[in-house]
Amino acid sequence: MKNKFYLLVLLFLCLIVIDATALSITPSKNIAVFVPSGQSTFSYTIQNTQNTKVVVDIYIRGDLSDYFKTSQTSMVLNPSEMGTFIVEMKLPASIEKPGLHPQRVGVLESMSNLEVSGGVGVGSRVGVESLLDVRVPYPGKYAEVKIKVDDTKLGDPVKFYVTLMNYGLDRLENINIKLEIYDNKNKKITDLTS
Repeated sequence: MKNKFYLLVLLFLCLIVIDATALSITPSKNIAVFVPSGQSTFSYTIQNTQNTKVVVDIYIRGDLSDYFKTSQTSMVLNPSEMGTFIVEMKLPASIEKPGLHPQRVGVLESMSNLEVSGGVGVGSRVGVESLLDVRVPYPGKYAEVKIKVDDTKLGDPVKFYVTLMNYGLDRLENINIKLEIYDNKNKKITDLTS
């Protein structure tokens, strides 16, 4: 009896995989820097990579989603067809909270694609999202540093890549960077300065 249950579960999982559908969206990410009352448009392409016609719903979600509008709210895509839509951004005169405000532009297989004929059941829908980040500058001086180190062999020189991004309203001048290098026993080996 136990084996029949496992066989039934395995068969069910195989049917789900066989019936899997797919959508893609490009670009995967956009970045907008906040400008008071700024306006911009972003173009997105979606592709139906399955062998049946699909209807998709288009949406935007995030804390600033009220300032975005899509050129259409749904789209019909034939097998392997691509479609394009536009996202229009109209920002307010100010945004109180500085920093990164991630928005998500997405497409989701519409409920109209599901064939329901009475009763209760479980189904699934396919969806994909693209990031649209709005970066609101910090007041004054504010910077973020990223450090990348290449893998090296013992005894070979080590390369450090330092990127400094100014995310504040004030200009940064005369920047000096100091890296303190420690070994695995927390013993300081050297200082590096730019």
